[in-house]
Amino acid sequence: MGPGTRRAGLLAAGVVLAAGAAMPAAMAAPAAGSSAVGWRLVKTLGCPGGFVRAITATGPRSAWAAGTSRCDPDESLIARWDGRSWHELQPPQRFATFGSANVAALSSTYAWTFPAGRFALLWNNGRWRFFRLSFNSLFPDFAAAFSQSDAWVFMLEGYAFHFDGQAWHQVPIPVSPQAGAAPGPRNVWAVGPLANGDGYGLGHWTGRRWHAIHFPDLHLPGGDRIYNTWVVSDNSAGAWVAADIGSPDFRFPVEGLLLLWTGSTWTQVTIPYTPQSIGPLAHDGHGGLWMAARFGSGVHMVHYSASGAWSAAALSTHVYAVNSLRLIPGTSSVWAGAELYPAYGPSALIYKYGR
Repeated sequence: MGPGTRRAGLLAAGVVLAAGAAMPAAMAAPAAGSSAVGWRLVKTLGCPGGFVRAITATGPRSAWAAGTSRCDPDESLIARWDGRSWHELQPPQRFATFGSANVAALSSTYAWTFPAGRFALLWNNGRWRFFRLSFNSLFPDFAAAFSQSDAWVFMLEGYAFHFDGQAWHQVPIPVSPQAGAAPGPRNVWAVGPLANGDGYGLGHWTGRRWHAIHFPDLHLPGGDRIYNTWVVSDNSAGAWVAADIGSPDFRFPVEGLLLLWTGSTWTQVTIPYTPQSIGPLAHDGHGGLWMAARFGSGVHMVHYSASGAWSAAALSTHVYAVNSLRLIPGTSSVWAGAELYPAYGPSALIYKYGR
C-alpha cells in the first residue's frame, strides 16, 4: 500500500480535514518572512554517539540543553546559553555518568535536569542541589518549570513527578508520555499511549485535574501502529499532535501525521511532503508551526504558516534526528537539539533559526 492510499484511509467519521490543508505535492518555495531558510548549526558538543535530547529557552539570553555526551559511556551533557555562546556545565561527580535526558528552566541561573530519571538536579545561582525521584524511573520525556514551587517531570513509564517547593511527589497521569508541552501552570499537555491501554491520546492538566482525550480512530491498515508522538499547544484550548505510523515489526515508521485537537474535535492536516516521520513541533512566534520531518534525502525543517503555506529546507545529510524544538519567548527564533550520525564526529548538535 502506497503512502497516498494509506493516508486516504486514515480519517474516520467525525474527523474533518483542515480548511486550506490541501497542498501541492511538490515542495513549496519558502514564504517571505516565514521560510525554513535560515536554520544553521551553532554548536557541536560531546563525542560520537552523543545527542541533545532536550532544549528549552526562557528568553533571548537564556537557554539550556541536556542530553548525553558519550565522551565516556552515558556521560551527562548539560549546556547553558548566556546570550553570546553555549557553555557546558559539569554536574556533581556522582551524577556525571548517569546521562541527562531532559531540562526545565526559569532563568539562566535556575534550571532542573534529570539524570537517568532517578534524580532531579537543581542548578540555582551557581550551585547544584539534588533530589531523589525513584529507583524505577529511567526515561524522563518532558519537563517544565513555572516557579520555584511548581515544576513537572514526566516519565515514559506512565507517571509524573511534581515539585511543590519542598519535594518531588509522584503523580498518576492518564498517558505514558512520549512528549509534552507546558504553556502555563494550568495548561500542561502530555501525549502517548493511554494508561488504560485503550490506544493513544492526550493528557491535559488544567490546574486541578488531568483529563484524558482519545485520539480519533485512524483506521490504520494491515496492523499498522502509532510509534512516536509529539505535542505542542495551539495557543488556545487545544493542541497540535504529530505521530509516526509504521508496521508492527518495528521497521522505520513509514508515514507521519499532523493532527489538531481544537478542544472539542480532531482535525487532520495534510502534509505535502509525505514524511516518513514527523516531530518534534514548536511555535514560530507568528501563529504557525515548525516541525522536523524525515523525507527524501533526510531530515528537514518544515514550516507551516498561520495562512496555511508550507516550506521546507534540508539539514545536513549527516544529521540523524532532531530531538527537541523550542521557540525563544518573545521572538520568532527557534532552538533545535539534534544528533549526528556517530561516524561523522562529535554528534550532539544545537541548531538555531533566526537571530
